[in-house]
Amino acid sequence: MKQKISYLIAAVLVLSGFAFFSLAKADNNSNDNMGHAKEVRNTGSSLEVHFYDNGSVLVRGAKVTAISGNVVNASMSWGSSVLNWTVNLSASSKVVRKFGGVASVSEIAVGDILSFQGNLDTTNTSPFTVNASTVKNWSIQKKMASFNGTVKSVDSTGMKFVLTSGNRGDVTVVVASSTQFKKEEGNSTALTFANIIVGAQVTARGVLDTVSNQLTANDIRIKQSNSGGDSNSNQGNDNNH
Repeated sequence: MKQKISYLIAAVLVLSGFAFFSLAKADNNSNDNMGHAKEVRNTGSSLEVHFYDNGSVLVRGAKVTAISGNVVNASMSWGSSVLNWTVNLSASSKVVRKFGGVASVSEIAVGDILSFQGNLDTTNTSPFTVNASTVKNWSIQKKMASFNGTVKSVDSTGMKFVLTSGNRGDVTVVVASSTQFKKEEGNSTALTFANIIVGAQVTARGVLDTVSNQLTANDIRIKQSNSGGDSNSNQGNDNNH
């Protein structure tokens, strides 16, 4: 038993050294041709592996290769060297997006770049298996945001409209069944999607996909039903949460 543990520790040390050496090589290679490392860096993550003597592991920059239920397969590579992972998620596993917003396993897709940490399952050595406590998906570039602006166009069939904001340009605002419409101050009339018309001054708050520039609205406040008025109407803010 003692010998088996020694072999495991030795393997871990070798892999840790390999990862450190590979990272150093990638950082020092001005003609970086290590495609995976570059892809990972483009998401804002790093490419690294840390094994700890208490049996936990921290992995950054693994690329999802397959998903089956709550089991995610991922790999990472340094040149022609590949390290494969099986990531087990449970009801207690915390999944977050790049900007920290709460996500779910259903949002993870093949090709996404993940960081994860948890306990190493020492009964499986190929691929390495981790019972994950936390997973961060660097490919889900969504965050909470709020925009003020003027309605540029309305798609009643698709239940969405284009809002021209000051700092992000045209943002597509998607209205869901759960979206709440706020009453205009001093106006007791209930508001609906039908109140969103071209030229209206609107404040929309929800989850912004920074890649598609699309906001899924949690709530919408219609400030006035025609253009003009509010001097701050074309200002927008997107905030991390």
